[in-house]
Amino acid sequence: MEIGSRLRDARRAADADLSDCEASTKIRAKYLMALEEEDFSILPEPVFVRGMLRTYAQWLGLDPAPLLEAYSERIGEPVRPAAGPPAPSVPSGRPRPTFVSLPRVDRRRARRRDGRLVAFVIGGLLVVAGLVWLGSRARDDDGMRQRTVPAAAGGPSVSTVPVVTGEGDGPAAAAPVLVIMGTSPAGAVVQVHRVDAEGPLVFKGTLTQGQRRRIVVRGPLWVHVAPGGTVAARLGGRGVRLPSGDAGAVVDVDGVRTS
Repeated sequence: MEIGSRLRDARRAADADLSDCEASTKIRAKYLMALEEEDFSILPEPVFVRGMLRTYAQWLGLDPAPLLEAYSERIGEPVRPAAGPPAPSVPSGRPRPTFVSLPRVDRRRARRRDGRLVAFVIGGLLVVAGLVWLGSRARDDDGMRQRTVPAAAGGPSVSTVPVVTGEGDGPAAAAPVLVIMGTSPAGAVVQVHRVDAEGPLVFKGTLTQGQRRRIVVRGPLWVHVAPGGTVAARLGGRGVRLPSGDAGAVVDVDGVRTS
């Protein structure tokens, strides 16, 4: 059997050129031409030639079995019996493209690679989540987040403003914390400024019974409780007295003194 003439005649009957065949079969045009001219000297090993010959024949709508037998006879190899029924021919019209089978991938190697990729992605997500959590904790400890504390039913809400610490301040845990708690259902109007009454505002609001406000004491604070209001206070874990009235009091790391 003439292998080359069968392939060439089928290609011409399909009105296809070698570039069309190359694009559809993924076989280089020079190898297709070598098959049609039966120039086996430029073709690779026989196992690859058989794959190309089978793919090309099926794409052209030919039965590859006789062509493979003719090729085996041509190179002096024994003809193997057909493993199954011949491949169905391609219906009339434009030939249906087929593709060369790729080598099988080592599944164990692929599973190990996928496992490492999943572990890497999970580790990266955990690192990002940890950094976000640490950043939020740092903002909370430094008093940089603005908060709104709900008041008792019918009472006003308690609003705060951010507290900006100066460069060189020590960690928040090293400074004492002033805790102010309302003790009257009617509420107590409380203002807290840095240094004195004209300093930056730290807190202003009404603390009703049970409401608390925590302020880190990194420097002098001027605390004013409006007349008639009552609060309880603790500085660094010990009880202190914040009087109400017009004068206000100064709170620092050493305690409370009236201004």
